[in-house]
Amino acid sequence: MLSSGLGAPTEVEIVERLERTAEIQAFSQKLLVEKACFSAFKRVGIGGDFTEGEYETIYIKNGLGEYFTQINVLQARHYQAVIQALARRVAAGVFESVFATAAIKYALERTFAGSGKFYNRIRDQTVSFEEFRTILKEYMAWEDQTGIREKIKEKVRNYVHPEDSEDDWDEATNEFYKPLEKKNAEIFQKYGLINRVSVTQVAFELRREGKNADDAEAVKELVAKLEYDHVDLRGDGV
Repeated sequence: MLSSGLGAPTEVEIVERLERTAEIQAFSQKLLVEKACFSAFKRVGIGGDFTEGEYETIYIKNGLGEYFTQINVLQARHYQAVIQALARRVAAGVFESVFATAAIKYALERTFAGSGKFYNRIRDQTVSFEEFRTILKEYMAWEDQTGIREKIKEKVRNYVHPEDSEDDWDEATNEFYKPLEKKNAEIFQKYGLINRVSVTQVAFELRREGKNADDAEAVKELVAKLEYDHVDLRGDGV
C-alpha cells in the first residue's frame, strides 16, 4: 500500500528507521521507570486523555516536549507522539516491554526516513481498520459530548458575509470547521499516527445515513468510497 511513489525503503532508510526506533524505545523506557509518569500512562490507558498535571509531568518535567527538537517541528512532534503511544501500550499490558518484538514492530511502523524524504514517506504509513474505527468512535463521541457540530451549523446559519471581504463565503465559513480537523489531528497523534485521514468526513457521512461507528460494514464502505487507500480494510474493526 505504498503511496509515496518512492518504492520500498532503501537499506540506508531502514538503518535510519531502526536507529530512530531505538531512540523511541529508550525514551519510552525512561518515562516508564518514573513513578509519576508510569501512573499517568497506567491511568489513561491507550485512549484516555492526560490531565494538565500529567501532561506537565510527562512533557515538561521529564522532557518529552523537548525530545527530538534537534530535528524539525513536525518530525519532533510525531516522534514525541510515538513515544507516549508506546509507553501507553506497555503500561496497559499490550506489550510486555518497550523492547518486546511486537513493541519494536509497532515503533518501527511509525518511523520514517528523514533527509527530505520524511514528508513523502509518511504517506506510506498504513492505518489498520481496527485503529481507524477506534479513532472514529472516539471522535464521534467527542462531537456528541460537545455538541460542536450543531454549534458550527448555528454559526454558519447566522453568518453575514461582509461585502468588502477578500474571502468568498465558502472560504470564510470553512474557518468555523477548523476545530473539527484539530480534534481529528489530536486523536491520531495520541495513537502515534501521522498519516491521518479525515474521520470528520466519515462521521458526517455516517450521521447523514443514520448510522454510527458501531456499524463496521458501513464504515468500511465509506472508507472505500472516500478512497482512503492507506486504511487497511482487512480487519474487522472490533
